[in-house]
Amino acid sequence: SLEGGAILEKNCVYVVELMESLDDLPTTISAFANPKSSTGRLDVFTRLIADRASMFDTVPGGYSGKLYAEISPASFSIKVRKGSRLNQLRFRRRNSGQEEAIGFRVSDKELRDIHRETPLVDGVPVIQNGLQFSIHLAGSHNGETIGYQAQRFTDVIDVDRIAAYSIDDFWTPIPARSARRLILDPHQFY
Repeated sequence: SLEGGAILEKNCVYVVELMESLDDLPTTISAFANPKSSTGRLDVFTRLIADRASMFDTVPGGYSGKLYAEISPASFSIKVRKGSRLNQLRFRRRNSGQEEAIGFRVSDKELRDIHRETPLVDGVPVIQNGLQFSIHLAGSHNGETIGYQAQRFTDVIDVDRIAAYSIDDFWTPIPARSARRLILDPHQFY
């Protein structure tokens, strides 16, 4: 039971019945789930499970039944309770066999126009099939923090206590180096 809260240990997999369920989802509507951004920032892997669905994170049109989440914390053990929010469900209307995504795509020309009105980035943006981003390893001076690495041994993170923790308790700063390069440990979270 998650009533009083439960600790989900890192490197373990849990399947939890969700409070939400669906009752006669119209056949013209399907749903797709994804982790909330805060879940990803904590390196917690989540997937939605619907009975008789052929894939994770999908709910077919016409579905009625319970929903479950597979939860696997990778870098930090987390505390959750009834009502904690780790995943989100997005509904899509199906039209003549084709899915109509809710949302829109902005063209490169529109992105350039937007940048002229309200700058999207400092300096000149790289716009090619969308706005391109890259990481900055050089820093403006040697020793400047350019990123963070998750600490291997930390206290538990209560996912419902937003902005309640000190960065230094969970993350180790990565300083810029004069060589302007960085070797990452593939078993760590950055």
